[in-house]
This record gives sequence, C-alpha cells and structure tokens, in this order.
Amino acid sequence: MSAVFERAASVLDEMHDIVLVTVVGGAGSAPRKAGSCMIVNAEGRLTGTIGGGSIEFQSEKKARELIGRKASFLYPFVLNENATDGLGMMCGGTADVWFQYVPAADGTWREIMQKAAQAIAGNQGGWLILSLSEASPCLVSSKKELLAGEMPADIDALCASTCVRTDEFFSMPLAKKERAIVFGGGHISQALVPILASVDFYPVVFDNRPEYADPALFPCAGRTILGDYLAITDSLELEPDDFAVIVTQGHTFDYEVQEQLLHHDLAYIGAIGSARKTRVVRERLREAGISEEKITAVHMPVGTQIGAVTPAEIAISIAGEMIAARAEQRVASTGK
Repeated sequence: MSAVFERAASVLDEMHDIVLVTVVGGAGSAPRKAGSCMIVNAEGRLTGTIGGGSIEFQSEKKARELIGRKASFLYPFVLNENATDGLGMMCGGTADVWFQYVPAADGTWREIMQKAAQAIAGNQGGWLILSLSEASPCLVSSKKELLAGEMPADIDALCASTCVRTDEFFSMPLAKKERAIVFGGGHISQALVPILASVDFYPVVFDNRPEYADPALFPCAGRTILGDYLAITDSLELEPDDFAVIVTQGHTFDYEVQEQLLHHDLAYIGAIGSARKTRVVRERLREAGISEEKITAVHMPVGTQIGAVTPAEIAISIAGEMIAARAEQRVASTGK
C-alpha cells in the first residue's frame, strides 16, 4: 500500500490528475478484499491492484474516462460469467468499486497522499477516510488525531481494525506491519533483514557494536539501534505484537537478551543455537525463575528444519518459521 500512496503523491506533485480506485465492498467471492486499491492517470494504471483480470481492465478504462470528466463515482461490478451486465468472471459475487477523482491542484489531497505514504513507511498506522458523498476526505493517525483533511463527526465508528463503510464514508486502516526485532547485526541478520522486509515485517536491528548497528548495513530496516544487551528497554520499548530473533555475537549475550525478553509477552521469540546450547540456556532460565511455559514457547533452535548451513539458508529458515507463526496468530485472532 505504501507504494500506491508514494506514487500518487509523486504524480500529483508533477501536477497530473489521478483517480484512486478502491474496492469498498461487495458480496460473495471477489478477486480482492475491501481496501484494495490502485491509482490511474490519463495514460492508465500506475501502481496497485484491485484483483487483475476484467475487473481491473474495466476499472482502468472507467478511471481514465473520469479524469476527463473530473468526476468521482461508485460502480458495482457483477462477477458472474452468465450475467448480462457482468464481466465474464467466474467469482460469482459482486465488487463495489469507488473511483475517487483527485485533481493535482487540490492541496488537501496532495497532503493526504504524502502523509499516508509517510505513515506506512514509518509503520505508524492510521486511517484513510474517503468521502462517498460531498464531504471532505481525511487522514487520521493511529491515535485518531487529524493529519490532513476534515475530521468527520463519527470518527470513532470509522476507525476500526477493518474497513468500514457507511452511507457517507469508507475508511481503510493503514495497517501496521508486525515489528521484527533482530538482536545482533552479523552475517545472519544481514541476510535475514531484507527477507523480512520483503514479506511485510518491519525489521529493527539492535546491536551493542557501532559498526554493526549501522544503517548502511541494513537499508531495508525501519530502524537500527545501538544499545546495551544488558538493558534492552533503555533503548527500545517492547510491544505484545513484536517478533524477536536473537542472533548476537556470543552465547552470553544470547542468554541475557532472551532472559529479558521472557519478562515480556511477545508474539514470537526465536534464538539461534545448537541442541546443547538449548539445553544449557533453558536450564539457566529455569534457575532465573522463568516459567516452563515461557521457556518452551521460545523457538530454539530458531528456524524451520531445512538443513540450513550458510547465513542465507539460515535466514530463509528463520523467515519461514516467522511467517508460519504470524499466519497462525492471524487465524487465531481473526478466524481467517
């Protein structure tokens, strides 16, 4: 989603009008869920997707027409190959698509696109609220503070964890990615961080050595922290949704980090180590008063068992395990 708003802001700055095409609802099966969006200019689709195929092709045509008419409208697509007004698609449902004309001369829209891109890039969250009537659109922060546009009266009802549609508005959350804190900036981390970024984690690297807590080593990381392994929370506030991977430069630091993390409720903790190291560390944790439930919940040795040997292979095995853990937690929380 970040790429959509970044591109939109860039095109508007170049003084080219666009249409923001967004799925705002529907019924039955559809290629993409509510909140899926793309941007179109006079030449065609620029970035994003609402599902490909006929629905995207027809939406692109309609968006290009709307740029000439300087208008916005809602269109209900029928995704049925037998329907006379359908798209010849076999999904068997409907998809309501909102076509938002965005003139380059509109300073409010330029500000909304710029700040939305910044919020997503910084993993700050928030909501984009589109007007399906004559009201003003707006962007609000994760704390429901107005960032751009005009705040609607029913802001609390619109700011939910999923998209909300009313007669007047459609709101879409600027979802935060799961933060993946990697303790240690060595070879494994340097291979792991780009993979995590590519699969929609928000990587943060923590090391106690200046040369390894170097942003230049981790261009894909959202943040790099030079901190003390013995006092993690002096430099970093831990959150319940955090994923943590422990790959420091030594067994002592691995233990110290793990012991501190286990005093917090995190979504995932993984620690590198051999079978012998695992036994020794777990015994030390028991002696430190950590519960058996918490100890056994740590993924140690970290990673799926694929026979990984090289840093790149180990990074792939760790990322695979984290993806699986994230998917399992999402199903548990949403049922999907």
